[in-house]
Amino acid sequence: MQGAAIRAVGARIDVTDSSIAGSPGGAYTFAFFAEQSTVSIRQSRITVAGFAGATGIRARGGVINVERSEIRATDTAEFSYIAELSAAEALFGANIVVGARAGDSVVALLEGGSTDWLHNTIVAGTGNGLTAGFYLTGSGTHRVINNILLRRAADAGRHSCASETRRADSLFRQTT
Repeated sequence: MQGAAIRAVGARIDVTDSSIAGSPGGAYTFAFFAEQSTVSIRQSRITVAGFAGATGIRARGGVINVERSEIRATDTAEFSYIAELSAAEALFGANIVVGARAGDSVVALLEGGSTDWLHNTIVAGTGNGLTAGFYLTGSGTHRVINNILLRRAADAGRHSCASETRRADSLFRQTT
């Protein structure tokens, strides 16, 4: 069962000074799910929580803007994604982003689209599968400018990297 604290489809939504959280007891949850929407999140706190798996911000198409906010994940059994974006345009600026322990733990799972990551402090989570700060697939342009990117020390996964690229037109190098 999937659930979302906020679900936007073809909508425009501005969120300011708010707390948004996925359900820690839900099997697969989203704090924010947007499809072909324009989303602006400012000065807010997003908690990525779910029993089996959780995603903080999931977007299919549309425009996402997250500024001066805090995004923190809690431990999950299978996967934890802070941002899962497909064919979306996004700006993440001046945020504090903290990953968690999960089977797969990824800060940004990006498929195509265009993203800018400016002036963020990012602490990637850990897991026993894939652990990555940025995981990129498909064509797209992704820029990471003036960020602090760290990985939690415990539980380095079988396949760990600060950033990984597969068929992506980006500023990253492929590392394994």
